[in-house]
Amino acid sequence: RIPLLLLGDSITQQSFSTPGGWGASLQNWYQRTGDVYNRGLSGYNSRWLLYCLSNPSYLSLPSTSSATPYSILDHPGFHNDSGIITLFLGANDASYDCPLGSEVTGQHVPPDEFHANILSIIQHLATALSTPKPPVILVTPGPVSSSSWPTRSQENLRPYAESIRAIAADKNLPLVDLWAGPDALTVSDLSDGLHLSPSGSSKVFKSLQATIRSSFPHLAPDDKVDGFPNVELCMPHWSVLAGVGTAEAAEELLKRER
Repeated sequence: RIPLLLLGDSITQQSFSTPGGWGASLQNWYQRTGDVYNRGLSGYNSRWLLYCLSNPSYLSLPSTSSATPYSILDHPGFHNDSGIITLFLGANDASYDCPLGSEVTGQHVPPDEFHANILSIIQHLATALSTPKPPVILVTPGPVSSSSWPTRSQENLRPYAESIRAIAADKNLPLVDLWAGPDALTVSDLSDGLHLSPSGSSKVFKSLQATIRSSFPHLAPDDKVDGFPNVELCMPHWSVLAGVGTAEAAEELLKRER
């Protein structure tokens, strides 16, 4: 099964919450072909998420041995060109929630540090996956309503979105630009001036779907002309079992690698 790891803030954490949430829609698209691991952290910025990547418990999964925790990044799919990671940060970094000069940093991260943090996150993933180019889709932070969130503004967000665009171009990584294209977000796509409404989630999903189809076509689970998915199903299609005896069906289902 294809692993899809979602890294980000509350907009990622809540991607299974709203009707038609973009994370849930990804899992629906990958029925029987992939598993979506949501590791969004509400309120987090790039600095804090970077620290989390050095904590084994952040990406750990249940393991038969507590001495050797199993990380999502240990999934075989990430080591045989069959995994995808989304990185969706910037909304909290761009929040000016503390007075200038305050020792308390709050959520705000200056644009230059944000840029460096995103590069460090990408490098961490590259090292963990033993590849110079990890399978990361970068997502720009989207619009915000200052009337609902006085410490945030479109103007403050611009350098953070531009950093994501610049890094995607420099590193040759796929980009979902939530400010451009047919599915660009507007304030009307937000439920509370920051988080996504159903229409906003639908646009994010459509943009990710298009990006996966163009940048990872071998991992897009669309049906082929024969009606079977482009990627391997978890367990055989029912038609393989139909018309064979019980023993043959059991043998097929008990094969170790599927």
